[in-house]
Amino acid sequence: MTAVIGTAGHIDHGKTTLLRALTGIDADRLPEEQRRGMTIDVGYAHLALPDGTPVDFVDVPGHDRLVGNMLVGAGEIDATLLVVAADDGPRAQTLEHLALLDGLGVRDGLIAITKADLVPPERLAEVTDLVRGLLAPTGLAGAAIHPVSGTTGLGVEALRGAIAGLAATVVAQRARAATVRLAVDRAFAVKGRGAVVTGSLRGVTLAAGAQLRLVPGDRVVRVREVQVHGAAVALAGPGRTALNLAGIEAAELARGMVLTDDPAVVATDRLLVALARPRIGEAGRRGVGWPPRDGARARLHLGTADAEAVVGRGGRDALELPDGRAVAVVRLAAPVAATAGDRFVLRRASPGSLLAGGTVLDARPVRGVSRRRQTQERVAALAAAVAQGSETDVAA
Repeated sequence: MTAVIGTAGHIDHGKTTLLRALTGIDADRLPEEQRRGMTIDVGYAHLALPDGTPVDFVDVPGHDRLVGNMLVGAGEIDATLLVVAADDGPRAQTLEHLALLDGLGVRDGLIAITKADLVPPERLAEVTDLVRGLLAPTGLAGAAIHPVSGTTGLGVEALRGAIAGLAATVVAQRARAATVRLAVDRAFAVKGRGAVVTGSLRGVTLAAGAQLRLVPGDRVVRVREVQVHGAAVALAGPGRTALNLAGIEAAELARGMVLTDDPAVVATDRLLVALARPRIGEAGRRGVGWPPRDGARARLHLGTADAEAVVGRGGRDALELPDGRAVAVVRLAAPVAATAGDRFVLRRASPGSLLAGGTVLDARPVRGVSRRRQTQERVAALAAAVAQGSETDVAA
């Protein structure tokens, strides 16, 4: 069992260089990424801790035009490694990535102040204070800050030790699910082997021969082989995993699909949700309208999936929970795999910014006359049940 840690931060702040110093692996796997010196798609690396425990890393793009790719990685992580360059300080994508992580409910992480060898101590102290201020209103408030240099190795060993502690923490507090779930982030064909998918495995262990349901699609496939870090294994626990599948062609698989044995995960284009106001960025400022208006358009990012969305807050959908979150029905242009308790973000397309973070309350909300029972009290009870890991029927 391993922890999955996602990088975050502005372009050119040294995320990939730092991962290379930590793991010895270049997460820029695409030739174009290596040629241009920037992460374009999601990259992956892993680290074996001194006790043999593995840690998986998801390296995400820092460019503003690639936030959609960033969210593919961020949607399936346990914790984050937020990177800020000492010479540049916090920049636009630092703030947006931090807001998105907060919206997704990421509460565990570490901060790396990179390029610490290039600045005097006063500048390093200044950037550290700026970062602490940014973290203060978020779930990452109080996260440890480490000055490092991926080029000289300054502070890398201390950061590696802190990562070991972070990994132990997130594994210890991970919910003990009784099901398997893997959100697909890559799908491709291997000559002579057939379809292969990769993703972050959640829940219980998975072995070759298991049968899983593909959502959306609602078809059953068989796991021919399980691989972890490029090697076939008899049994894989939660963490980065590759699955060789039988009974399906690679062309039928795509990023955003989910493989699971959990009957509660369904394909849906309509979600009853609780929306939380962003705590940093433009939408979090006083005077900016909240909650989102009825008919607001955004893009939903859930797991590795994304879809155009319309926020419905008319009539019985215009409720507010005791904790200040706004209830809404989100209608999607294409179905996604979801279940109650899933975290997601809604992001505006123009200007690109976080509209809201959210939690799925019901992946198949009632329609028609049954919606008359959707009262403030019933929805509040549903939200409380979802927070505790159980569900009640809002229309009961």
